[in-house]
Amino acid sequence: MQTTSYLVVPERTTMHAGVVFALCRIAHRYPNTTVSLKSNGREALLDRAISVAALNIRGGDSVTIQAEGAEVRAAVHAVTEVLTEPGCV
Repeated sequence: MQTTSYLVVPERTTMHAGVVFALCRIAHRYPNTTVSLKSNGREALLDRAISVAALNIRGGDSVTIQAEGAEVRAAVHAVTEVLTEPGCV
C-alpha cells in the first residue's frame, strides 16, 4: 500500500534534534513501511537522521509525507503528530 499526505508546519516552530530523532524512531517503529519527507526542494528517508535534519523544516513550510508498505496510515499519522505538536518542531 502507498499513500501521500501534505501538511504545513505550524508557524513559529523550528526543527531541532529531538524532533529529528522522534521522526527516526517512527521509521524503526514501522519497519515494514518506508516513509520519506519532502520539503524545501529536498527529500529524506525517515531512517536517516542527517538527511531529515538537512531538510531544515521551519514553521510555515509545506511538507509532503510519502509512505509505502504495510502500515502506511499509522506511520503517516505518527509523523503528522510529531510535526504538528506545539513546541515540538
